[in-house]
Amino acid sequence: MGVAARAWGTWSTWGAVALVSLGSTAPALAQTGIEGLWRTEKAAEVRIAPCPEGLCGTLAKIVLPPGETRADGTPASPETLTDVHNSDPALRDRPMLGLQIVTLTGESKPGVFAGTVYNPQDGKTYEGFVELKGPDTLRLNGCLLFNVVCRGEDWVRVGP
Repeated sequence: MGVAARAWGTWSTWGAVALVSLGSTAPALAQTGIEGLWRTEKAAEVRIAPCPEGLCGTLAKIVLPPGETRADGTPASPETLTDVHNSDPALRDRPMLGLQIVTLTGESKPGVFAGTVYNPQDGKTYEGFVELKGPDTLRLNGCLLFNVVCRGEDWVRVGP
C-alpha cells in the first residue's frame, strides 16, 4: 500500500479537483459558513475557502505514520509527497501539500454543496457533495453512477 493510501485511508478523505466554472454563484457560496479548516477522519486537514470555481478545499496538513518511507525507500515527509497516481503523467510531480482536492460549485439545497472529489490514491476525479451537518461538522461524499453510489466521511472544524 502506498504512502498516500496509508496516510489518508479511504479515498473519500481526499476531496475534489474541478474544472467547472461557477459563474455568478461564487459570491453566494462564499457566505455559507463552510469555509475554514477541517480535520478528516485520518487527521489530515483541509482548508475550504472561496476560489474562482466556488469553494475549494486544499490539503493543509498531512499526517504520516512514524517511520514512513517513500516508494524509493527514502524517508517520507508531508513536504515530499507528490501526486504519483495522477492519470496525467505531467501532474505526478506536483506536491500533495496544498493540492486542491475539493471543489464545490453550487449549493443544491440548504447546507448541501455539489462539486467534485479528486482521489489521489487512484488519480481520478469523482462527482460528489458536501453536507454541512452542523456549525462544526460536515460530511464529504464521493460518488459513482450519477451520485447513486456514494461513500463518505465526517470532518470536524478545527479553525476558521
